[in-house]
Amino acid sequence: MISSINHYWVEGKCEQFFVISSPLLGKPEIVDLTELNVNQVRKKTIKLSGNKKNVWINIVFDTDVLKNTPAKLECFLNNISYLLKQGFNLRLLQQDNDFEDEIIKSNNLNYQKFLNLFEVRNKKEFKSNMLSENSMYEKFCKKIKSFTLWESNLIIQLSKYDNKKNNYAKLPKKPVKNH
Repeated sequence: MISSINHYWVEGKCEQFFVISSPLLGKPEIVDLTELNVNQVRKKTIKLSGNKKNVWINIVFDTDVLKNTPAKLECFLNNISYLLKQGFNLRLLQQDNDFEDEIIKSNNLNYQKFLNLFEVRNKKEFKSNMLSENSMYEKFCKKIKSFTLWESNLIIQLSKYDNKKNNYAKLPKKPVKNH
């Protein structure tokens, strides 16, 4: 059986650090599909190793910019369309507004409980603390009993890609080592 190759295209450092610290299979890279034109995306895909049929691009993206900036939404849609036409397998991992809001929403927290759990005064402090955290994923699992992520339904503008929507629980993970 040929195993798949997983790439994570994330919008920011928090998401990148999260993927690195988690048991997810694959390598994260900061690639914001709202900022790149199709030619720039083509250059990124040329660097991806493996047969396209075995390559999965897991796209972690925020919705705040997509909902509020039509030009960035159009750019994102053009890039998704291009990747699919090129034969890449895609998984869309949508964040409700941003990483912090997605943690809150996916785990049924309110904003105050989120702040209390992570002992921070605001989202900016949370982000700063997480970027200095060596094991972000473990910290989330300790603080939130049944931690999950990327549960949000796709925004209406992406509804034609509902079959590409995914969440943390369904993503390929590294095998658990028995000691």
